[in-house]
Amino acid sequence: MTRRIKIGDLIEIPTSVGFAYAQFTHKHEKYGVLLRVFSGIYKERPTGLESITQEEVQFSTFCHLQSAIKQGYMAVVSNLSVRPEHADFPLFRSGMVEPNRRVSAWWFWDGDESLKVGKITEDQKNMPIKEICTASMIVYRIENAWSPKTDIRAN
Repeated sequence: MTRRIKIGDLIEIPTSVGFAYAQFTHKHEKYGVLLRVFSGIYKERPTGLESITQEEVQFSTFCHLQSAIKQGYMAVVSNLSVRPEHADFPLFRSGMVEPNRRVSAWWFWDGDESLKVGKITEDQKNMPIKEICTASMIVYRIENAWSPKTDIRAN
């Protein structure tokens, strides 16, 4: 029986390049679990798991975490306090992808409301993209050092 996930859970994600880690920081009514995926990759599970949450966040995304755990793609390895800088719900960006695979008009979303902003700045390309990723997409992004700034839609 799989235990019920909860905010603060530290998630281990096996990849072809090593173990990656993420933390479940928020639950959105419509989009589900928000994971903050940390940038570090490890050959084996570190002994001091708390230090993982001090790392830079590579990307944040929504996912069906309970299913990913049940299917063996991810595992809960600890439950840790969410750091103060990760406690607030992040501001996301979204937009309609055009045939050229780019977005010309972006929207910012705070979890409740959206605001059309049009073009975005270089700094705003670091904002998380509002989407629900599969476990395999999260693994792919980790293995390929993907970040919102490198996403083709923003360039």
